[in-house]
Amino acid sequence: MTLSIRNIYQQQGISFPVISIKQNHEMHFGLPTSIKKAHSVFSSKNDGNGFKCGCRKSNSLKLVILPKILTKEFGEVVPSWVSAAKRDSRTGAQIRTIKGVLTQSRISGTDFPLRPWHHSYDWNYFVKTDKQFFYLNSPANGKYDAKNKIAVMECEWDSKFVPLWSLPMPGDRIQVTGRWIYDCGHPKNGKHRSEIHPPKAVVSFREETDLFSGNKGLSRANQAIVYINKKGGYINQKINDQNYTFDLYLPPKPSVSSIPKFKVKKMIASAINPIIIPFPSDDPKLLRVTIPLKGKNIPSENYGVIISGGWSDPKGIDAKHIKKVTVAVREAVFKKDKDPDGIIFKKQDEWYLYVGINGRWRLFESMDKGKRTLNHKVVLHLHKTQHVKISTNGYEADPIHDILGKSVGLSSKVASSSSLNSQERKTAGEGIRKGFLKLGTDLLEGGDIENDKIGFVNATFPSGKRSTNSVVTSNLGDYQITVNIT
Repeated sequence: MTLSIRNIYQQQGISFPVISIKQNHEMHFGLPTSIKKAHSVFSSKNDGNGFKCGCRKSNSLKLVILPKILTKEFGEVVPSWVSAAKRDSRTGAQIRTIKGVLTQSRISGTDFPLRPWHHSYDWNYFVKTDKQFFYLNSPANGKYDAKNKIAVMECEWDSKFVPLWSLPMPGDRIQVTGRWIYDCGHPKNGKHRSEIHPPKAVVSFREETDLFSGNKGLSRANQAIVYINKKGGYINQKINDQNYTFDLYLPPKPSVSSIPKFKVKKMIASAINPIIIPFPSDDPKLLRVTIPLKGKNIPSENYGVIISGGWSDPKGIDAKHIKKVTVAVREAVFKKDKDPDGIIFKKQDEWYLYVGINGRWRLFESMDKGKRTLNHKVVLHLHKTQHVKISTNGYEADPIHDILGKSVGLSSKVASSSSLNSQERKTAGEGIRKGFLKLGTDLLEGGDIENDKIGFVNATFPSGKRSTNSVVTSNLGDYQITVNIT
């Protein structure tokens, strides 16, 4: 059989009615490459050996925080994230793109707190990768199944640099571009997770309704939420060294005579406009989008738009099936005492809860246990085929939260370089020790200084099955939320 790029993609289970071979090929290699190299990439596995790329064992850096009281091992955080491309002759470049479906979208809340490692906690995008991106997954990644080319890759972006409007919901399709690394802090049977960490561009997709010019009322729309930023936390990445391309699939046509419509909402002021082309031209199924940042001057060092794609509907066919829906997450009841009172002093919990309604997120901070009013209210206009989606997640803060983002005067190299010498690691250790000493008496009390993980809620309310009042409990049973839909 004659081997071609088309054959290679078909072997990965990728259909071709509207796929751009050139676009997908460039996501893996940058510029077009040989058929032989493409086949090698897709058919071979990632071995997951971060030690060969510069990761160190935990006991390689022991620090005496308090003599005879507290000694901790920090070898796995110096460095924390090393390039997975360092020894991968299949690709070479550190920047990679993946596509897939989000299984979880949530804050970490338990990251190593000091800067340069973190300015704030990472937002974690758990992506079940499409088959053509399976080779970027390590055997240590979640749900790893080499036979069926299934795995979940965790992508992490310091949340200080990620606005709430850009956050996706579990179940959304997503495209992530950024630094392809091994996470040294979480070895599993001698293997390390591979991640995109940090991203520099995230595009997520959701179903909405919108008002397009010439239409009689609202109609169905698919949206692409585009966020690009130079700042990633422990490392910065160029964003004007490439263009960013993706396909925005169109919703069902209201009528056979409908033609594609689109609109762009700029979330960050910019003179740069997306290039949007219906594809294929004779019978469009999608909008082919390019964000043309290559070589451009971007003073803000970030870029953000929401692109809506739909159809002409002058007779208002879709509008007849669209209704106004008001969704409110009224309250939360935090049922478990994360910080029990001591013999002398009473302790107050500090729950931090992110609440998302169809991609509209809010953060509620520093709440004590018990019943707490939230009143996160969103007005939606939904087609009868569309659903209400609610997601919550967060953490309960403990003393280590107080040193989050505190600088210890170290270069970002200590978090990301695979070639640190012994003196550089020793200097990093001293910086870490000084950072933890800022916790003061909390180190002496012998209690838990680490933040507590809390459960999450991912709930979907289909049309016709929405309850006026619903109580939903987190997966860990540690809190519940009350949802009101009218």
